[in-house]
Amino acid sequence: MGNLVLLPPLITAFFLIVRGFTWTFVIIWIPLMIFIPTYFEYDAPGVPPMTFYLTGFIPFVFTPELRRAAFRDFHWLDLFVYAFVLVIALSEYLTTGFNSGRQLLILNALIFVGPYLAMKHIVLNQWEEVRTARVFVFLMAVIAAYNIYTFRMGFNHFLWLRNFWPYFYEASNIIVIPRWGFFRAQGPFVHPISAGIAFGFALPMTFWLVRYRRIKPVWLGYLVAGLCLLGLFMTMSRGPMLGAVVAGGLYLIGQSRLRKQWFSAVGLVILFSALPVGLKLVDYLSLTRATAKTDTQETVLYRKELIINYMDVVFEKPVLGYGFMNVPYVGDQRSIDNAYILFALNWGLLTVFIMGVLLGGSLLALFRLGFNNRIDQVNRGIVWALIGGIAGCAFSMTTVFLARPISTLLFMWFGWAAALLMRRRRGWLEEEQTLAEATVEKAPPRRMVIL
Repeated sequence: MGNLVLLPPLITAFFLIVRGFTWTFVIIWIPLMIFIPTYFEYDAPGVPPMTFYLTGFIPFVFTPELRRAAFRDFHWLDLFVYAFVLVIALSEYLTTGFNSGRQLLILNALIFVGPYLAMKHIVLNQWEEVRTARVFVFLMAVIAAYNIYTFRMGFNHFLWLRNFWPYFYEASNIIVIPRWGFFRAQGPFVHPISAGIAFGFALPMTFWLVRYRRIKPVWLGYLVAGLCLLGLFMTMSRGPMLGAVVAGGLYLIGQSRLRKQWFSAVGLVILFSALPVGLKLVDYLSLTRATAKTDTQETVLYRKELIINYMDVVFEKPVLGYGFMNVPYVGDQRSIDNAYILFALNWGLLTVFIMGVLLGGSLLALFRLGFNNRIDQVNRGIVWALIGGIAGCAFSMTTVFLARPISTLLFMWFGWAAALLMRRRRGWLEEEQTLAEATVEKAPPRRMVIL
């Protein structure tokens, strides 16, 4: 059964020939990434642990579209995407050995670089953001509809299928987690928190599609939006819920005509609430294992101890970390529920810095674009949807490790952001126009886009 992982490249290669790059990526590969759990892996000696959507991407590597995105359509974000993958490979090579470094280089090229370039090409050169967003939110709505069963009955068929997968390991014994009298629904994702982050990506996109009537009939758009909201709630994951509030709030404020006033008002609220919130935070930080009584207090205490305990470990090897399989655990805190700390432990603070540049740089550039009143309103809407998704994920990463396919989704959003920034430089966001109308005009010289 494990050999089934070798089937997706045959399927994607066939459709690349028959239907082309964009159709295959959006209609075949994205559902493969969302629907097939990443714990269904092919594990063989000397081969990276490949899952369905990663093997399915291999034929894309040999397409001229991906080469064009890498070389002709260069953007400054590309440098940091490449640097992120290369630093991880270098760290693994120096800490673990050549074979481990080689495997992670191949694996991360398929997880991060390839989907980033593919999304950049599709949005920049094919203008397929509407269909891409529509496919993604429909997939998440279907998962939410399925999750209603898990939420009530406590049974997940995706986890049940793990028992039949030949590469069985201890983590396969995971059960559906009860909380608040129901069960945390995760669908095909590895954890409810990962599912919550995915719904956080989907919500701003859904709001954009519904507002500008990009889903027809209209009632279907509202149904999809409702299912995505329900799906987020059924994960019962506090971090992603707060991240989704950030994502949705940024989109809604950004779409307002009074966005500057709204952002100013939010800033004042944060400023005046800093003191009472800080006092409450001090009370939480003073908790001990003896005084923590509720589930929320125990979670806060665990995360406080996680930061305190592991920062000393990080600074013992701050540059390149310990390697993927060599992280020293402190006490009983074997679950490192913070992506930034885990990056630092695995591959050093340099990877955290690069990730910070990718998150902060893309958000800063998109903010500048979102406040540009010369941009067409529909195009500005997708800019704020991207801002919401990236910012929400950045917040949620403080509560969980960056699992697949969430890591791939994040880098696809980086590629989407790079494409919109390049389209703005070419004057293709000023008003709604078709791809044919825009490309009739002479494109500017090829050059690196700075913000």
